[in-house]
Amino acid sequence: MMSSEMLYAAGVAWLLAAAAFAAERLAAELRRPRRAVWLMSLAASFAVPLGSILTAVPSAASLRAPGAEAAAAEQQTSSAPQAGAAEDGAGSVGRQTSGSLDWASLGRWSSRLDWKALLMLARFDALDKPLAALWIAASTALLLAYALASFCLLRAAKRWPSTRMDGGPVFVSPRFGPAVLGSLRPRIIVPAWLLEASPATQSFVLEHEREHVAAKDPLLLAGAFLCVALMPWNLALWWQLHRLRLAIEIDCDARVVRGGADPIGYSNVLLAVGRRRALAPFAAVALTERASQLERRIRLLVDTARRRTPVAVICAACSMMLVGVAWAVDPAPIAAPAAASASIADSAPSPITAMTGLSFDGERVVVLVETSASMLDRTESGAQALLDLPPDRRRATAKWRQLVDMTDAVLARIRPGAQFQVIGFNDEAHALIDGTENRWLTMSTGLRAQAVAELGSRTVPQGANDLRAAFDAASALRPSPDEVFLLVDGLPTAGPRGEVAATDRQRLEAFDDAIRAAPEGVPVNVILMPLENEAPTAPAYWFLSLKTGGALFAPAFGAAGGAVPGLPLDSEHVVFVVDTSGSMRTFAAESVRRHLTATLDLYPNLEGFQVLNDQGQLLFPGAVEDWIPNVPEQRDRVLQALTTWAPFSDSTPYAGLSAALEALDDADENVAVFVYGDDFASGSIDNAMTAIMDANRIGGSDAKKARIHAIALPVYYGVTGELGSSANFASLMRELAVRNGGSFIGLPVSALSRRKVSGGDR
Repeated sequence: MMSSEMLYAAGVAWLLAAAAFAAERLAAELRRPRRAVWLMSLAASFAVPLGSILTAVPSAASLRAPGAEAAAAEQQTSSAPQAGAAEDGAGSVGRQTSGSLDWASLGRWSSRLDWKALLMLARFDALDKPLAALWIAASTALLLAYALASFCLLRAAKRWPSTRMDGGPVFVSPRFGPAVLGSLRPRIIVPAWLLEASPATQSFVLEHEREHVAAKDPLLLAGAFLCVALMPWNLALWWQLHRLRLAIEIDCDARVVRGGADPIGYSNVLLAVGRRRALAPFAAVALTERASQLERRIRLLVDTARRRTPVAVICAACSMMLVGVAWAVDPAPIAAPAAASASIADSAPSPITAMTGLSFDGERVVVLVETSASMLDRTESGAQALLDLPPDRRRATAKWRQLVDMTDAVLARIRPGAQFQVIGFNDEAHALIDGTENRWLTMSTGLRAQAVAELGSRTVPQGANDLRAAFDAASALRPSPDEVFLLVDGLPTAGPRGEVAATDRQRLEAFDDAIRAAPEGVPVNVILMPLENEAPTAPAYWFLSLKTGGALFAPAFGAAGGAVPGLPLDSEHVVFVVDTSGSMRTFAAESVRRHLTATLDLYPNLEGFQVLNDQGQLLFPGAVEDWIPNVPEQRDRVLQALTTWAPFSDSTPYAGLSAALEALDDADENVAVFVYGDDFASGSIDNAMTAIMDANRIGGSDAKKARIHAIALPVYYGVTGELGSSANFASLMRELAVRNGGSFIGLPVSALSRRKVSGGDR
């Protein structure tokens, strides 16, 4: 996005200008030349943003050479443990009882906004074309003006008489000067009145201009002006050019005085030239400046004050600090959204990436696998009942086998040759493969099979969930991981000091403590195994994945194979329930279209589908059971209609979901329902749960009419850095998915659309 890139370039330029201002003061205290300070500042202000933006757009993973990380690991000896990725501050939420939780506490885990998302959501891209046109027009105008001024001056110079003054050739102009004309072949221009001046005045003036020529000041100024002309909108560059011109004159004055000129006599000449101020040529280096600058130059010439060491030290420190800040400014939050959207739209991601947002691009991947007692069943009571079974029978339970299969699925997608480690954790954390603690392994088929076998055949599900121990073990790896996969089913049940975390509040406090130990700056992808009746789990782990740049996927109970492990694709009919509120249409419409398309592509036996909004209104008038045939022309018709579909919505997904389920007959073929939303704005979660569960029953039995899948889009997090009412959506839909044979997906911020589709705000 061009406007964002311009903001980044301007910010860096102002930081470097401030650093140069401090460095110039340091040079003044040390009686050193000043022009180099502003030359470096101006050049860096032009080159650094340009280079950073160009190199920041590709992902880091795509730029790594094979084996580069291994070489770096061999060179690295030791470093301090990384701090936790979570921000300071704790929040707590009680168990859902009345249907409306205070999810604001989850948002307090983030004390700053996600600037990458904010810049993306601002959608400056609509300004790109006019900004580009204005930029090109302004640069062209400035360059043409400079070229025209130079041409006119050179043409006029041919008509000016030449003479010799103080032993050298000069051109005599009726209006211009004293000045130096030309960058490559500089010529000294003097005004006609200087011919009548005293020899001392002539000598001082010519010595000043000769110093400009000797120091190649005209060429330096031409290069500086070129930088400004190529970024004419950057006011910081104009100010730096102004400071550079003044610094060039001050340095030139200093060289004249060091050459033996009397400071008082030279100052009087500057005053005399200033009083007879002539026009300063646009494309020339002139002796005269504005009165305020001339006064400053004279004061510097006669200043004999001693150097002030404390001032010099302070200026040096400030300058270095500001340069460091400018260098540390990350162009990724500006350049990455456009690149991310382009990669989503233009590339062909794998089925699991297209559906869940999970990526497997890391060079050093740590897989954290919870092996606590809760992994025996999807309910806490069921897990407790199975603890009396012998180890072999515990390992044969459906949920444990699914955990083993999901772990294998994750390991299978880590590229051969990458570094990996698998850490199991319950009351404590340890590497699954004996003898590999605190070190990386190189991915191979044999090591993958060994890790899976250890988990499936020798590990015993037991104990509590100490998430802090898992993250401590991951952070102890050197070099640090660049991607984390966390297979877990609920909030920690072991507190920060080993105490039991029994209530939701205690578990959230333990969760908050644990995520502080996560490897800093590393995406955490969460695979949330099935567990019922723990309301805060889904929003808490979704928040963790969003905050770190990962994704969340909660697979359906018992499902682990297929094109998307954990997502059953056996339905013959699919219903899509789409939130059509203003926020979804503005920021998530394209994401929904892409996800809907990927879903239709993946179902092997799909015969028909239907599309409703969250209020129960159909995309095409008719009945839910009037299936749209799954043929290319009908799919294209639906996708086209979605771009302008904007019925009323109040972000209550259960209304559309209930309408869809109630319309299905008990005898309907195997049906799957996908619910797309970004928040649950009003109503009771408990009431919504009851209504949907009743609507999905076949007769009075526990059999279900349809699987319920849910896709949560992080619009509110992208705008505010908090989940807000999106937490209620995640809590409701994850619980519905667990109880109705479906999966829950919390997409990453990078999945948000950058193009507004249709309609206004709700």
